[in-house]
Amino acid sequence: MTPMDTPAILGGPAAVRTDATAATRWPRLDDADRAAVMRILDDGDISTHPVIGELEADYRTFTGMPYALAHCNGTAALLAAFCRKPCSSSLMMPLPVAAVSARAMSSS
Repeated sequence: MTPMDTPAILGGPAAVRTDATAATRWPRLDDADRAAVMRILDDGDISTHPVIGELEADYRTFTGMPYALAHCNGTAALLAAFCRKPCSSSLMMPLPVAAVSARAMSSS
């Protein structure tokens, strides 16, 4: 096997020779993003800030659903969904979350 045939992990040459840090950094934030976050934080009313209502309205429009409720993180959203909704209710969530949640619920 020649050095070109050897994978980089086994001592061969690197396939990507440039610094990919900038390309793989997520999220990509600019000064406008930072300023928007600071305006909300400076208002001191994070949970009920008008921008949260706008986000929920935009999500309702995007999904075509009558309700949307923003949460601080995915765990809080799942807890609210599982603890507050009757078993007969439908629950809409992104597919990866739905798959993991269904698996967790079926193994308990």
